[in-house]
Amino acid sequence: MSTMKEAIEAVRQCADSTILWTWDKRFKSALLVCSPAEARLLEERINDLDTAEWRIFHAGDETSEIDSALLSSLGGVQRGQALCVWHVGEGTVVWAAFWPWTGMTNVSVRVSVFDHDQLPRGISDKDIDLVREVFNIHSD
Repeated sequence: MSTMKEAIEAVRQCADSTILWTWDKRFKSALLVCSPAEARLLEERINDLDTAEWRIFHAGDETSEIDSALLSSLGGVQRGQALCVWHVGEGTVVWAAFWPWTGMTNVSVRVSVFDHDQLPRGISDKDIDLVREVFNIHSD
């Protein structure tokens, strides 16, 4: 697996196929709200993908290989959060963020693309369309 579409599809296939993803306008990403147990399972499945290209970061991990612009756009990696990244091209990553809610009642999982060449927005309309297509998201 090495293309952007393959990376996005790999994340989608890690989640239960019956799950309905929505669109997060703020982060221009597919969004899933799930239980902490479901989020842990999804993160484990991503980590277990048959590729060395995914890297998972938690608060306090060395993040020098992640584009600082991506970290800035997401507000960094805070305690209890995880950020999975897959470098799919020069300056382009597919990312999955796991952000627990206060009290750990739910976890927001977001998946998208970040392209350094598309700053300040970070993602092209074409890439937005690809993420929406893979996650079967037709409305905002």
